[in-house]
Order: sequence, then C-alpha cells, then structure tokens
Amino acid sequence: MFYEYTLNVPADTKESAPYEMDALVEPGILTYAEIDFPPGCHGLVNVAIVEGKFQLFPRNLEESVKGDGYVVPIRTSYKLKRGHNLLKLKGWSPDTAYAHSIKIRLTVETEEEDKTFKLMSDFVSILKKLIGVD
Repeated sequence: MFYEYTLNVPADTKESAPYEMDALVEPGILTYAEIDFPPGCHGLVNVAIVEGKFQLFPRNLEESVKGDGYVVPIRTSYKLKRGHNLLKLKGWSPDTAYAHSIKIRLTVETEEEDKTFKLMSDFVSILKKLIGVD
C-alpha cells in the first residue's frame, strides 16, 4: 500500500509546539518512506515521523530530517501492528517567514503481500535447484 501526505508546516512553528498530522496506514511492514523537501526550505524545516512515543525517523530523538530541494529516501522494515498503525507526522520551522508544504510518502506491505512474496521466493529457489541453476 502506498500513501502520500502533505505536511503544511506554518511559518515560524516552534519545536516545542510542532505542527502535527495523523497518518493512518494499514497494519503491516513499513518498508519505505520519503520526505520530499521542495526548494526554498533551506534546511530550516524539520520533520520527524513518530509511532506512539517512538520516533521512527530519524531514530535519534534529538534530531530531525531537514533538506532543500531534496527527497530523503528511507529504507526500513518496521512492523506496524493493528493499534500501532497510526503514525504522527511532525514539522516545525522556527524563525521562518513562509509556510512550507512537505510531501511524505510511505509504503506498507501487508502481511498477505509478505506471505505471497515469501512463497514466490521459495518457489523460485526450489525451481533453481531442480534445473541446476544456483
């Protein structure tokens, strides 16, 4: 499942009171995330993605993701169980004069997709052994 959210961070949003947005996704494995900073952010717009009280991206609590005209790609394998599949998108931009729209894209593989992939992978491995290709 693919999700895209636009985090509209108001000008001069303080870190102590970040702009927050809920991102409800299917339970499954969060495999990929992107944080797309358009030109003009100048590294002054900060973003963090949180599940419950756990900061997923970046992992270190004292930091945030920043950029300018850059898409930050994040490969991961984080299990989101039912009841823990509501992510909080947080943004702040102290001392900025303009609002900024940050795109956040998430890919979640459901358990069923994961099982199908595993079955296909096992089948290919067996087929390779049978025909002598390794």
